[in-house]
Amino acid sequence: MSMLTPHGACLLWRPELIWLNAVSDAMLAIAFFSTAFVLGYFLWRRRDLTFRAVFGAFAVFVAVCGVTRLLGAGLDVALAQLARLLAPLLAEGAPGLEREAMIAALNGVLGDYLAEIGNPLAIEMRLRHGGHPLELERQALRLALPQATRKLVVLVHGSCRNDRQWTRQGHDHGAALARDLGFTPVYLHYNSGLQVRSSLLNIVLHDD
Repeated sequence: MSMLTPHGACLLWRPELIWLNAVSDAMLAIAFFSTAFVLGYFLWRRRDLTFRAVFGAFAVFVAVCGVTRLLGAGLDVALAQLARLLAPLLAEGAPGLEREAMIAALNGVLGDYLAEIGNPLAIEMRLRHGGHPLELERQALRLALPQATRKLVVLVHGSCRNDRQWTRQGHDHGAALARDLGFTPVYLHYNSGLQVRSSLLNIVLHDD
C-alpha cells in the first residue's frame, strides 16, 4: 500500500501545497506530451530512420509518463477535497456513532496504510462492551460486566464496520443473546483493513 501512497500524505493535505503539487504535475504532463508529440511528428516526417522502433518506444514511454503525472495530480486533488468534506465527521467533537462509523469505513479501505504510518485514526484491536474498551484484568472485568455468566459470545463485525453497528433500529444482537440464551456478549473492535492475524499478534504483544 505504501507504494501507492498519494503525495497529499507528504503535504499534510494542506490545500495550497496540494494545488501547487497538482499544478507542477500538470505542467510536467504537458512537457511529456509535447515531447511525445514532437518525437511522433519526427518519426512521421523521417521515414528513413534506422532505429524507428527505438524512437517510437521512447515516445510511448514519455506519453505514459505524462498520463501518470495527470493521474497523480488528479488523485491528490480528489483526496484533498474528500478530506475537507470528511473533516467535520472525523473531528473529536463529532457525534460518537457517526464518527466511529466513518473511522471504521476508512480503516476498512486504508487501514493497512493508516497503521503503517502510525496515524491516530488507525483502530487498535480490543474487546469492547457498550462502546467502551474492556480492561482485560479480573477485577476490571467484574466491574464492567457485573452480570457475566459462564457462557461468553464474541461478536466480530465485518469489513468497514465497527462493534457498535451490532445495534440496528434499537435491536442489539448481543443484548438479545444475553436476554434469550444467557450469553455474556463482548464485541471485538478492530482495523478491518489489516489481516486479522496481524491485529491479533499486535494485541498479544501489547498485552505481554
